[in-house]
Amino acid sequence: MELKTKLDLLQEVHKYYAIGCPLLNHEYPGYNRLLGVLENKINNLIDYIEDDTWGSLINELQSNGKFVVYDDSYLQFPNLVARIELSKTEAEVSITRTLRVTLSLLTNYYTAFIEERATFGRYNNEAGVAPVKLLWYGQRNMSDNETKWLEEVNVRVNYHYPNYSFINHDLLLNTNIYGGLPHGEDPEDLKPCYSLYSFLFDYIQPPQGFEVIS
Repeated sequence: MELKTKLDLLQEVHKYYAIGCPLLNHEYPGYNRLLGVLENKINNLIDYIEDDTWGSLINELQSNGKFVVYDDSYLQFPNLVARIELSKTEAEVSITRTLRVTLSLLTNYYTAFIEERATFGRYNNEAGVAPVKLLWYGQRNMSDNETKWLEEVNVRVNYHYPNYSFINHDLLLNTNIYGGLPHGEDPEDLKPCYSLYSFLFDYIQPPQGFEVIS
């Protein structure tokens, strides 16, 4: 099943991106369809109404009252994203643990995982920027409370989006695609490869020290 899912997603990447000709995305009919999906998303967000499907899901997550919920769907990528801040500690090393939920609008899959971001307060570098270590992990390494909260989120997502299926984040983040340029990446910074996640779910530039575990 995992192999079939991966093959299906790879076909979706080829549908929307000029793989093999990364600098010609804007000449590719599929990429124009991607831009249409993005435009439709933004228009729907602008015309937000109370019984909007995504808005209803965000309201339900917020109604729990235990955690702070951020809606990042305004960002310029064809997706819907919610971040649920589970814990935050402020010290020499500040650590924030967030449950990230991402629905792709390019395919009927969504993923959810824990993001742990450690920011080091004491630093000495030329740029003067505090170094960050980022860890993304899934169910195998979640605490019991995190697993319960993920299960609750999955139930709510499946209720509002019954045609969507869950997919593990590590398959998306550890599958690299060569010869393409994800939406949101600067062509002048073109890299040899990008993750499957970057093409279909969200384009994120991870800092040094980025690590993905299952």
